[in-house]
Amino acid sequence: MDWNNDLTTLNYHLAQLYSSREEAYRVATNAKFNTIMIEFDGRSITRWFNILDYARKTSSWNRIITLLEEITKSNELGACDELVEGILDNFRKGQFSISSSKTIAGTPKKVDEERGLEKLMGPKSNLLPISFLDQGVQCARAVVRIVTPEGLGSGFLVGDNLLITNNHVLRNREIAKQAKIQFNYQKTLQGLDTIFEEFSLDPTTAFLTSTDTLATKDFDFTIVKVRGDIAQFGTLPLSKVSAQKGDFVNIIQHPSGGPKQIALYNNIVTGVDETVVQYLTDTLPGSSGSPVFNSTWEVVALHHAGGNLVDPASKQTVFRNEGINSLRIQEALQRL
Repeated sequence: MDWNNDLTTLNYHLAQLYSSREEAYRVATNAKFNTIMIEFDGRSITRWFNILDYARKTSSWNRIITLLEEITKSNELGACDELVEGILDNFRKGQFSISSSKTIAGTPKKVDEERGLEKLMGPKSNLLPISFLDQGVQCARAVVRIVTPEGLGSGFLVGDNLLITNNHVLRNREIAKQAKIQFNYQKTLQGLDTIFEEFSLDPTTAFLTSTDTLATKDFDFTIVKVRGDIAQFGTLPLSKVSAQKGDFVNIIQHPSGGPKQIALYNNIVTGVDETVVQYLTDTLPGSSGSPVFNSTWEVVALHHAGGNLVDPASKQTVFRNEGINSLRIQEALQRL
């Protein structure tokens, strides 16, 4: 059976649902897959392609149905997941979406292959399902503009009414008490200003910043409680694995403190270590505290700086943008 659009959708969705190697390996094992035949190293999106492609090639759709049945069990992350359940129902009924290898307008696929008409332009494909845009719009709801007595910045929600931004945006409790965060500070399709919603912060209930201890002083983060009901804006998932050099990243931000924007061009990770992720994606002052996303819309870094920086590997001075590795932010969240 050919690879089709359902599998592409599953590939990206499962890469987000089970992002770590351990989770993916456990699910494949429980589905009785021969894990020796599957490569589990590398990026989450590649790992799940390997799992699905193995299932497709070894037993048509039966193994994929078994896998999805495992994922939708009551104790699994896919339980009550409408997308996974919908695709599983289709596969059980033998209803498959368009195959990626079908001929187009009556022209055999091999003609393009023989003439060399269709090629990837780099070492990695930058093709994404169109749902990538819908998911980005959903994530954008959790990104806010921060207004403080000392200036403007960006931030985002991660659950339990917690906001994450940089220490240099909210450097202490007193500044946080006076700050406001604004949702939907952006433009409409017609270029008009939307009506934004504003909330205050509650640093007396929860507040942690990187300068509180020597162990985290270089990580440039602040985590603070938000007052009010903000459930409608959702939260952003933090990646359980570090970004890798060569990955694509996207940043939703408030550059110069203005309306919300997204940086999609020239979006390559150029350096990474346990503390920072460096990339070429554009930012401006006011973008500090923005989430840096991977291609499955997980946050891999907290943007905080740009300009002449030290490359993590070569230690040479380079001109890049930089964020704090989200693994360090997750460690900080565990201290609250």
